[in-house]
Amino acid sequence: MQHLRSLVGACLSAGFLAACAGGSNVVSSEPPSIARLPVVLHSAAAGSPEAPTANTHLYVANRGNNTVTVYARSIHNKKVLRTISKGINDPEALAVGNLKFLYVANFDADTVTEYASGKTSVLRTISQGVKGPAALAVDSFGEVFVANRNASPSGNVTVYGRDKTKVLRTISKGVNRPVALAFDSFGNLDVANHGGGVSGFGTVTVYAPGKTSVLRTISQGVDAPHALAVDSSGNLYVANFGGSGYGTTVTVYGPRSTKVLRTISQGVDGPDALAFDSSGDLYVANFATVASNVTVYAQGSTKVLRTISQGVSDPSALTIGPSDYLYVANTDPASPASTVTEYAPGKTSPVRTIFLGVSDPWALAIGP
Repeated sequence: MQHLRSLVGACLSAGFLAACAGGSNVVSSEPPSIARLPVVLHSAAAGSPEAPTANTHLYVANRGNNTVTVYARSIHNKKVLRTISKGINDPEALAVGNLKFLYVANFDADTVTEYASGKTSVLRTISQGVKGPAALAVDSFGEVFVANRNASPSGNVTVYGRDKTKVLRTISKGVNRPVALAFDSFGNLDVANHGGGVSGFGTVTVYAPGKTSVLRTISQGVDAPHALAVDSSGNLYVANFGGSGYGTTVTVYGPRSTKVLRTISQGVDGPDALAFDSSGDLYVANFATVASNVTVYAQGSTKVLRTISQGVSDPSALTIGPSDYLYVANTDPASPASTVTEYAPGKTSPVRTIFLGVSDPWALAIGP
């Protein structure tokens, strides 16, 4: 399946995987395809750190072998704790709900499968209204939101009640090839619309809780958005993968605003995933750089605080786990193996590299 990217070896956004050290990077000048695009998905505001728990695990969606592999949180444990394969077909996104259920978006199967904590069998399958699911989110009420890239005519977002498989409502107004979802501090849903890619720029549309009409549209500074994140102050961050205008930047918007508050361009090159730690530092996965890296920015700053390159190779996803540990998904096709790398707070060298069970990792999640 061809992915929506401008680089060879498409990756995913948001953070849950590790990089393979020493692999070379292959950069292509091809324009992004509309077929696929990695996204960052969370059950709360994108990039929010999870509270430390004794039974927290790392979930990795592997497109290479149609599995979701689960790993213990110990930095000394690199073995697969369990493997979920039932119901998995081209896993594109992951989300963990407040009731500890794992949701998997299966792009080729046009389904979302749900799994109880600690289980590998399918609890329920959502297929009604699902068409090319590219992103997932679960709100505080347990409602499941699915961004459908392939729904006619230009994609939509379908919503399902807790424990339900029937469509509760469909959001289609303003939606144009949705690739990422996030909730803001007011409970509004933010949708990143890739649209026509670089030439079509794209937008971010916002919807009030329970509504299907557009509350507001953000277009200033948006160019082929790949990922969204909301900080503790309610500011919205948009990762722009485009190549013109504000392209290949991260643009920031104040709460309820459609105007650019600030633009982060230093160190940003093909931003594919975003995440925040508990201190408000921003992490950006840069897929398009020749070296591949993750750049870090202090809260409110546009200057690079530090750069993480060791162990990073075509990063497709980021996430912040308990105690502010960073996870990076690496999908460099020229590397001997795909990996997930883990970094201690403030460090640039990995404390753990996971490769067992990892195959073309496309999404990450932290959960029970």
